[in-house]
Amino acid sequence: MFIQSRNNPALAAEAQRVSNIMQGFDPVLATSYQKADPNQVYTVSLGNTYHLRHDRALGVVLNANYYQRTEDIYNAERNQYSLYQGVVTGNTAIYSPLHIANFTTPDYPRLGKYLSYRENTGRKTLNYGGLAGLTYRFNARNEIQGQFVGTRGAESEASNLTGAWQNTGLAYPVYNVINQLRMTHRSFDTYNLQGEHQPFNTSWSPKISYNLSTSRSKQTDPDFRSSDLANLHTVRYADPDGVGIGTDTYAFVAGLVHGVGGDNGQVIVADPNGRQFRELVENNYNAKVDITESLRIGQQKQTFKFGGNYLKRDRTFSENILGLPGTTLGGGDLGILNAVGGDINKLVSPTYIGLQNPSGYDNEGQPRVGGFLYQIRKAPNNYKGSYETRAFYGMVDTKLTKDLRLIGGVRFESTDISAHVDTANVYVPASLSAITGLKNESASYSTSKPDTRYVEDYKPYYSFNMVYAGLQNMNLRLAYSTSLARPELRELTNIYEFDPFQFAVIGGNPDLKNQLTRSMDFRWEWFTNPGEVLAASVFAKTIEHPLQRVFMYQSQGNQSTAPEFPLIIYQNDVNKGHVYGVELEARRDLGKLFRPLHNFFLGANILFDVSTIDKNAARLDAARINDRRAPATSPVFEQAPYSFNAYIDYANARTGTTITTSFNMVGARLIQVQLDGTPDLYDRPAPILDLVFSQKLGRRFLVRGYAKNILNPDFRQVYTNPGNNGKYHGTTYIYRQFNRGTEYSLGLTYKLF
Repeated sequence: MFIQSRNNPALAAEAQRVSNIMQGFDPVLATSYQKADPNQVYTVSLGNTYHLRHDRALGVVLNANYYQRTEDIYNAERNQYSLYQGVVTGNTAIYSPLHIANFTTPDYPRLGKYLSYRENTGRKTLNYGGLAGLTYRFNARNEIQGQFVGTRGAESEASNLTGAWQNTGLAYPVYNVINQLRMTHRSFDTYNLQGEHQPFNTSWSPKISYNLSTSRSKQTDPDFRSSDLANLHTVRYADPDGVGIGTDTYAFVAGLVHGVGGDNGQVIVADPNGRQFRELVENNYNAKVDITESLRIGQQKQTFKFGGNYLKRDRTFSENILGLPGTTLGGGDLGILNAVGGDINKLVSPTYIGLQNPSGYDNEGQPRVGGFLYQIRKAPNNYKGSYETRAFYGMVDTKLTKDLRLIGGVRFESTDISAHVDTANVYVPASLSAITGLKNESASYSTSKPDTRYVEDYKPYYSFNMVYAGLQNMNLRLAYSTSLARPELRELTNIYEFDPFQFAVIGGNPDLKNQLTRSMDFRWEWFTNPGEVLAASVFAKTIEHPLQRVFMYQSQGNQSTAPEFPLIIYQNDVNKGHVYGVELEARRDLGKLFRPLHNFFLGANILFDVSTIDKNAARLDAARINDRRAPATSPVFEQAPYSFNAYIDYANARTGTTITTSFNMVGARLIQVQLDGTPDLYDRPAPILDLVFSQKLGRRFLVRGYAKNILNPDFRQVYTNPGNNGKYHGTTYIYRQFNRGTEYSLGLTYKLF
């Protein structure tokens, strides 16, 4: 069309229209710095109760709010350690076969740094919304409420990873720069109706409460831009002045992933380069009803409660991709990236996109030249899903004697989660199978198992609490319960998405099932004074089918000619997890100890536990590839060995002053199971100190403020085995390290009435 448009006015107009659309996309793929605005929060609230005749009343609540916040991660560290060293990018011009480094042996376990980056991420969030609530009280026994909550928001995020492959085996460095630019629009509307009713004005009349709600949320990424650029920098210095000769070879990184959806024989191409349009729409429906009946049997009040709950979520996710020039999805001249010297902003500028210099052509000149045109490609991740749970229960709250109380019941719950991935008409690059470069192995671009269905029929879950209050100001409680944790719809759905921050593909696992937890605890409480408590607990938990995040890597070793991205999914461990621990809690009025401190309260909560799970066969085999002395057990996923919380409250009613200082620290937690021969990933403890205050100024004004994360510690994730203080055979291997910064806020509230 572009070539023929010179001699046809209609074609010329159409060519110009298409060119304007192509050139209308923001020609920016790389990140840049911008000065952040101060965080802002504005809220206006109005509420009142209007008393009507015959004990009737009408309550009205209105609220509007605006929220703006900027966050920044500056110069953070990210590393990926691997048994394999070398470099593969998907381009034969930047390639060195993968191999296991000779410094790593089972007798002397060490990790080789495969990739290392500096991370800079900025995020700006804006939300505004409102709430309207109406309550009508018919009489003291009957009340109905309705609420509407609506929010609109946007989030812009820019992320940059700048680093290099570390042990390439090449004579020159290979740099890697990853950029992501995303603007997200969100909307959320929910309608809620609830009521409480007692039909009869008698002591035996049942009480009925219900809640009906529906909500709709929508999230859109209109132009999510992502690029992954490799650069072989072969500069050689020719003279003492530093004048160099040589070349820079650039390539977009694209790779493969094995095992998506549990099919280890399937190889899928993952190309992280492109402009994506994504939209997620979710509708939620929830209904809940409770019926409570209280009776006196003998001298004691007995309460019986029955109810049910229904939850339904319908989700639709759609994604289309515009491939970049010179990529697997975009096509075009594969050498264009080197022609622009790796300048990805120039690559998508009007110089190369759309009609080239249309004003320079006339009817006697050369044919018009068309540049690169974006093509809309249907992504392999379009899906529709449904998440449905049903439950009903019965419970009793009964006093067996004056001092002995039993609260117990059973609930029955069912699960029905399903998803269908739309693989029809998904774009497949022409020479896709050739990309692998592996013998007898072809690649695809979408899953071969598009349907997921997980159904669990009604199963009982129990809860029993026995409370003894026969000791003065003391309670003794013995409790037992069973509970479940369901996998999320996204974790079950057989789709995949490249995450450059983990240099891995995040996939779904259709084989997930519910996690079952059995818990028992014994608690002693002593209420020494009003507002004070001393308490101690011992507890134990058994977890069946524990859910855990797993990192899988099925490398073809020195046969690989394209990056074989690891796969990150959730799995159920076949072994049971066990947790045993003790918890201590105290809250004390310091004025009871020393009169001048009568406005101060001191509180603390300390938890210690031991969690353990036997490593399954696949996990133990992977751990001992590199370390034959790797332990056969590990902590339970995301179970910290300790947590410590402490606070000091100051409240002075005479001056209208309140100040709270709080401290929190959580022990190291297992956050990812590694099945590639490297040790697992753990969060390291980080001390958090916050200060919150408020001060009344007269009757109308209130000043509020806070300082959060005052200590600004390093947040660190490391490769390690448990019990080694974050080290692996004496060396610290950092996966990620960053600082959140200290946040300060000062606000003013004015009361109209």
